[in-house]
Amino acid sequence: MGMRLISLPVGKGSVQDADGFVTDSVDYIRNIRATSRSATAEEETVAAADGYTISRVYSTAGCNYGGQSFLVDQNEDRTYDIRRTSDSGRMVYLYTEARKNGKIRDAERH
Repeated sequence: MGMRLISLPVGKGSVQDADGFVTDSVDYIRNIRATSRSATAEEETVAAADGYTISRVYSTAGCNYGGQSFLVDQNEDRTYDIRRTSDSGRMVYLYTEARKNGKIRDAERH
């Protein structure tokens, strides 16, 4: 699939409008360079054993990832839950599952 730009959450904030209503918002590190690919058969088997499906595998520099539970693919404006991770030196691999209708399917990370 190639080069992508992703956003990773770094915190939550809140914004108050002129009428006094408070809206929660998520702060992101944006424009993180990553590559993406489809899952291998072995990765799909591991995911199925854990009860989820892998939509896409992202890889990025390890310094970008701080244990976040989801990412946003800026090219698609789509949210993916990070279900599993692995690293190989300087790179971290994020095994993700696409959110259905933007909803968190399972709050527990694998």
